Amino acid sequence: MDKHERRMISVEEMTASLIQMVGHTNARLEEVQADVHDLHAAFKQTNETVTFLDKKVWEQEKQLFLLRERLDKYLDDKNRS
Repeated sequence: MDKHERRMISVEEMTASLIQMVGHTNARLEEVQADVHDLHAAFKQTNETVTFLDKKVWEQEKQLFLLRERLDKYLDDKNRS
């Protein structure tokens, strides 16, 4: 009977340890989920910022192209005169 009781106590201790580990794992998973949520929000904000900056750069490149065209035309007209 003593051997049986020791086994039962051992099983109970292992069960308690497993329950504690599952609780720790669940808490860690919740932390990871919160971190993923934060990363997603940061990525979304960064993506919006990059999109905005990309649009502004494109607009500036367009303006530079048009300015070069006007300058080339001006210089061609001036050289012809």
